Amino acid sequence: MAILQQDENSSLFYEGWYGACIGVTILSKNEVQTSCEDFPIIENQNGSWVRTQTQIDKIWIINEENLGTRIYDSNTFDFLLVSSQIKKLECGKYYRIKLKKLKDGTINIPHFVSADAKSLDEHRIIKKESC
Repeated sequence: MAILQQDENSSLFYEGWYGACIGVTILSKNEVQTSCEDFPIIENQNGSWVRTQTQIDKIWIINEENLGTRIYDSNTFDFLLVSSQIKKLECGKYYRIKLKKLKDGTINIPHFVSADAKSLDEHRIIKKESC
């Protein structure tokens, strides 16, 4: 699980994997991953698409051809949400997430392992021996 912090003055960026291999130890949590469920960003509720994660501004993932990105953008008009390229975080994929500006805000994304330029070994998804 990752608790991503928000800031009132800046939109913060996070990158990382969503989900790890079943049975693999996630070092930052010192626990074995036993399951992974997709994390909804938008959902169809009674025929209307709605945002389920209002703290998220944008999400990017590299597309299948490695020629560009797919994107979720929170500024999309409600009636166009059905055409959003990212509707959920899927297990085993790598994402860049931009959070909205908000004082003292957080979002809890289970199964997300974030890393940045100063991350240490505890941000590894698996133990070195398993690599």
